[in-house]
Amino acid sequence: ATVPGVNVPYEEPTKPEVVVDSETMSVKACAERVVGFILKNRDLKKKTL
Repeated sequence: ATVPGVNVPYEEPTKPEVVVDSETMSVKACAERVVGFILKNRDLKKKTL
């Protein structure tokens, strides 16, 4: 299997859809941002998560 950053080069996205800064944000804040993005932009219901 290919794993970016392990056995193939990691290519940073030019226009990421969601960004979390794990150096300055708590784990909870990072998770809330990701889940919020998914709920807002992917038409999933909270029950799915």
